[in-house]
Amino acid sequence: MRCFSLEGKDRRIRRTYKFLQRALIELLQKNEISEISIKMLCERAQVTRQTFYAHFENLQDFIEYVSKFMLDDFRSEVHIFEPKLQHKFMDLKTHESIVRIFQHVLENKVFYEAFLVNNPNSPFALGLKEEIKHFVLSGVDFVAPDDAQLFPVREVIIEYVTAGYFESIIWWIKQKYPYTIERMAEMLLYISTRGPYQLMSKEKK
Repeated sequence: MRCFSLEGKDRRIRRTYKFLQRALIELLQKNEISEISIKMLCERAQVTRQTFYAHFENLQDFIEYVSKFMLDDFRSEVHIFEPKLQHKFMDLKTHESIVRIFQHVLENKVFYEAFLVNNPNSPFALGLKEEIKHFVLSGVDFVAPDDAQLFPVREVIIEYVTAGYFESIIWWIKQKYPYTIERMAEMLLYISTRGPYQLMSKEKK
């Protein structure tokens, strides 16, 4: 995929990209990626095919561009690659880092519904899972840098928690956001650190 950037682009090109992205999201809400053609996209965006091909090689090229744009935004909002913020956002005593994940979903819910829920094999969906995996990996490495501090194998923990976060996001969207972002973050943090069960006293009164 070619490297795209809006830096240095004039207002007209930015507007064209915006129209194309909006049209793609609208089409993906009712269609699989494989069902969409450049003709459909350009007609909905009211952009000529000549203009489209002046910037992108094909539809997959554009889909990857849009996916990368949103994944970059996700990364910057969640701060998973900011070492100076790791202590604040990876602390097990707070769920602020997880709140940011669900906040990003809610702020871009139309995009997530189209690219993640309706098209789970899209470049964005696959990329998001990798971003969440990196997020989980950063958290586990911060809390328990030594393997001796962990009971299960580190790799198993990473895969298990990543799948839990990823599928929980999809479930939350499909269920029309039944819980607040704070509540979702709180529950996932609890499950990640204590397991799914309530702490019970050893002796029943």
